[in-house]
Amino acid sequence: MLQITRSFLTGCSLITLVSVTGCKKESVSPEAAATTTTLLLGRWELTKSSGGIAGGTYPADSARKQEIIFTTNGQTQSLLNGVVTNTASYSLIKAPSYATGKTERFLFVNQGSNNISSQLIEQVSATDLVLADDYADGMARHYTKR
Repeated sequence: MLQITRSFLTGCSLITLVSVTGCKKESVSPEAAATTTTLLLGRWELTKSSGGIAGGTYPADSARKQEIIFTTNGQTQSLLNGVVTNTASYSLIKAPSYATGKTERFLFVNQGSNNISSQLIEQVSATDLVLADDYADGMARHYTKR
């Protein structure tokens, strides 16, 4: 009986250790962060949204021109029709994704006062950026560099 209890406790301890360490957020490697940060820098205009429960694709509203600017000093600005509506700091992290089940790159935005958000970086290139909600029926926002 004592042997079974020790085996059980050892097994539970190992499972707990793996669970705790497996959920840890990590910084993106310096090389990957430099590449992603370099690609992010600049002004991005929302061109369409896709996904959600219905799974559709929706063009951006031309009367509400939405843009994001990423600066070299780790700041991001949100613009609506050319007017800055929000400024916040940003960083890149790697963390497990609920949507994909793999470790992915995330854009982590800290607006202060416990207002923190993260978006899955589905794609980033010299011309295209796709940021998505990290859940199965989440929306993805598609941007083009301006």
